[in-house]
Amino acid sequence: MAQLSVTLTSSFLCSCPATLLRYCQKHLDLIDRLEPGLLLHSAGHLLDICMKNVGLSHLEPRKGYHFPDGPFVEYKGLVLHNELQTKQKELEQEINGLVSRVGKVTVDVLPYEEATEMCGSCLPDYIAKENTPCIVKFGNYPGCPCGGTHVYDISEIISVIVSQIRMKKGVTKVFYNVGK
Repeated sequence: MAQLSVTLTSSFLCSCPATLLRYCQKHLDLIDRLEPGLLLHSAGHLLDICMKNVGLSHLEPRKGYHFPDGPFVEYKGLVLHNELQTKQKELEQEINGLVSRVGKVTVDVLPYEEATEMCGSCLPDYIAKENTPCIVKFGNYPGCPCGGTHVYDISEIISVIVSQIRMKKGVTKVFYNVGK
């Protein structure tokens, strides 16, 4: 899949016709509005990776809310109460370690068999075998199906704060935010 990348320099902008400048500005404004969501959404995926790395692989990712007014990722299963604070600190250390070393994010639309392989040999039941799912991959970690928007490089996130972990009725919610 080919990607187009354009670097807007002052000399490029000065030589652009007014209509192209308006087009570029319109899309740059859109990117500015989307950026918090891109950062939060991508950080939510990193949390999934980190859950496994800190010994919480028994928690099954369910859903996420990746908006500035209270981002979280929800998991089926519980953390031992006496481990909550320790796991919160471990998660924050682990995710910030990933931010500093993971690198590129790739997104591919793949046939079911290739997608399954890229996702560690399993896809959720809601993806039919005749589908070609969109798979997002962070560095060398297994991918996961996702049709959302993501950063191009994890270093764009800068840092992640894991603000709290809450549990209720067999569900664990990990609340987080991204540093600026």
